[in-house]
Amino acid sequence: MRKLLAIIFLLFISSNSQAQEIIVSAAYAYKSPISELIRLYESRSGNKVIVNLGTSVHLMNQIRAKAPVDVFFSAGVKEMEELLKEGLIIRDSYQKFLSSRLSVAVNRSDKKYNKIASLRELLKPEFKTIAVGNSKTMPLGRYTEESLMFYNLLEPLKNKLIYVENFQQAIDFLVRKEVDAAIIFSHELVARKTEISEIYQIDESSHSKILYAVGITSYSQNKAKALEFLKITLSKESMEIFKKYGFRMPKGGSYGHDK
Repeated sequence: MRKLLAIIFLLFISSNSQAQEIIVSAAYAYKSPISELIRLYESRSGNKVIVNLGTSVHLMNQIRAKAPVDVFFSAGVKEMEELLKEGLIIRDSYQKFLSSRLSVAVNRSDKKYNKIASLRELLKPEFKTIAVGNSKTMPLGRYTEESLMFYNLLEPLKNKLIYVENFQQAIDFLVRKEVDAAIIFSHELVARKTEISEIYQIDESSHSKILYAVGITSYSQNKAKALEFLKITLSKESMEIFKKYGFRMPKGGSYGHDK
């Protein structure tokens, strides 16, 4: 956090002080809290925010193409660290600041599904279709694939898996009863608690640590305002917003770099 504060002056000098808008690219995982975070920033700064939602990989590729982006919220660290290596994210602005878990969810109104004792129960015939993220385009898919491989279930379940490009598709499939179950981030259960419910929480040891990251692009034309937004994002007040939507802080962590 000290490094973050230390770059305020340099970012202020390099910014266009006349700019009144910043552009925030956020992974779909932030869809629920991001609007509250933006309202908090706008009320305090008087500046406006344009938000662009997408998958982490899609947003990463936009940044690689130098699309107008000031702040990037990724649902995984892989995308952010690739951009760091390419010099497209300011290193001292990079923060791993939230975490979540993986859950197996079902439609809340479907009473034929009870709690399951292990992922292997997804092999039962009543689970004909299971929505999962695409591991090539989204962190959720990578974590899910790692977990299924850990339990030697990727091959046995392959004919049941329905791949989606964002978590919203998985939840929509559940709500419309187009799939029997879905593997999603646990925090999504909070925003959609009247429609879906958890039947199993996947052991965190079966996949990479789920971390959410944020950073300022190195080519931002509004670095001082982007830094203001980042500081509010990392505030205790904002953490309460994220907690309300089911996010957690990294274990044993605090705001700042997770080392």
